[in-house]
Amino acid sequence: MPLYRRAREADYEAIADALQTWWTLEGLDTEAAARERAALVPRLWLQHFASTSLVAEVHGRLVGFLIGFLSQDHPEEGYVHFVGVAPGSRRSGIARELYRRFFDACRAASRRRIRCVTSPGNTTSLDFHHALGFRMEGTKPKPDYDGPGVARVALVCDLD
Repeated sequence: MPLYRRAREADYEAIADALQTWWTLEGLDTEAAARERAALVPRLWLQHFASTSLVAEVHGRLVGFLIGFLSQDHPEEGYVHFVGVAPGSRRSGIARELYRRFFDACRAASRRRIRCVTSPGNTTSLDFHHALGFRMEGTKPKPDYDGPGVARVALVCDLD
C-alpha cells in the first residue's frame, strides 16, 4: 500500500530520475524525449509548489507523483501540471488517488475547477482523465498550444 504525502524539494532527484526512465517502455526512450520530460519539471516546481504537489512511495521508493498548484490568476481553479506513475505500479489506483487528494486540497482552498492538458495522441491519458470526470474544452485539440506544431487537448473538471 503506497504512502501518500506532500512533495518536498528533496524529492527532486527521484522525480528527475523517474522522468528519465519511467516512459522508456512506451518507446519514448530517446535522449531528446528524456530531456524534454525533464525540462517539464525543473527543481523550481518542488521549491515553489511542493505544498500542492504529491508523491506516492512504497518502502521509501517513489512510485508516483503529481505536480499541481492553485492558480494565482484564476482563484476558482487548480492546475495539474504533470503526473507520473512507475511502470510496475500502473493500473493500481495510484494516479486516481493522487488526483483525489489534489481535488480535496483544491476544494479545501475553495477551488471549483481543475485544469490540465495532454497530448492529442495520448489516448491512455485522455481515457484516464475522462474517467475522472474531465471533459475536453472545445471540440478539438488546440493547435500550437505549447509552441509551433505542439497541439494539446485542454481538459477541465468541475469539482461541484
